[in-house]
Amino acid sequence: MNIINLSLIIVATLNFIFSILVLTRNFKSKINLYFFFTMLFSVFWSLCLVGYFFMFSSPVRLVFVKLSYISALYISFYYFLFCYHFPFKKISISKILIFILYLFVILFSFFISINNDFFIYSDQLFVNNIEITRPINYSFYVAIFSLFVLIGFLQLIYKYKDSEGTNKKLIGYVIVGTLLSFLFGFITNLLPAYWNNFEIAWLGPVFTLINLLVIAYLLFIKKFNIIWK
Repeated sequence: MNIINLSLIIVATLNFIFSILVLTRNFKSKINLYFFFTMLFSVFWSLCLVGYFFMFSSPVRLVFVKLSYISALYISFYYFLFCYHFPFKKISISKILIFILYLFVILFSFFISINNDFFIYSDQLFVNNIEITRPINYSFYVAIFSLFVLIGFLQLIYKYKDSEGTNKKLIGYVIVGTLLSFLFGFITNLLPAYWNNFEIAWLGPVFTLINLLVIAYLLFIKKFNIIWK
């Protein structure tokens, strides 16, 4: 097993362990639930990249390509929902809108799963074993992913400005952790695909460790435990 797959498996394992820890602290809390799903799809993302780098069959690699992007889409969506609830709700989003967003993500994921040519030109992959990104389709996906992350991040900024004491510290830690995690993930995973460079895509999940360290700090430092009760 090479260093890439080993690193991804370690990251997936850590993500899974911490996601379970968060969920079990209060499985009825939407904060815990949405963070759990964020980290769970990070696990799927890592494992899909293991499959991508491990497999030599072009059709099988294409399956892992699609699954990895679907997983990343759900990461951004559940991050948005996590930010909406963490550590309190500042704005009101109707249940109808939440339902519409869920439906959109599900349908978009289904469309990706059945379309071999959405991200790359499958004929080039199957015949020449070359991965060439379809820039327009890929840009649409990146825009959706980025929009969920950006709206979630702006919610945290908005709450940070109006918070005091412990809540302000909590939000500040999460802002730093998630900003670094998503920024480095974007640079190493999403952006290079525009130049048909997929060799460093494995670094994206590795940077989720930044987010893990932040949440671990919030979980295990006693004075911050109040947020998870």
